[in-house]
Amino acid sequence: MNPGIKIKSLYILVGVLLLINIATLGFIWYTTVKVKAELGIHPPRPDKNNSFLADELGLTGEQLNKFDTLKKEHHEGVQKIMTQTKELKDELFECIKKGDDAKAKDLAEKLSENNKAMELLTYEHFKEVRSICNEEQKVKFDRI
Repeated sequence: MNPGIKIKSLYILVGVLLLINIATLGFIWYTTVKVKAELGIHPPRPDKNNSFLADELGLTGEQLNKFDTLKKEHHEGVQKIMTQTKELKDELFECIKKGDDAKAKDLAEKLSENNKAMELLTYEHFKEVRSICNEEQKVKFDRI
């Protein structure tokens, strides 16, 4: 086979493969966008207040600032409880090795208290969020 024909064939092959790759990437991008649109999935807002709840309630600027503060406080509280829960669970599974059933029961009780604290923290968080809403927003909040 002539070397010129080989090179030309390779260029054609590379061109065809490049077109196939572009078509594949375009198809993947298009179907991803289409599926997200069908499911109603929208990208988060570009600002820091990318919360479903804030969007649904239509919070104002001042409300958003209070909401962000409440959200941050709630997140910090949840993180603290989750860290404690992980430590307690680690201790609980150490009891298996030691066979210390009494300590295991005590740790299970503490885990139960942590779960209660987490639920109450979440309840208080949403109660505070509702308190920053106006009457129209409270109606929306109650429906969510």
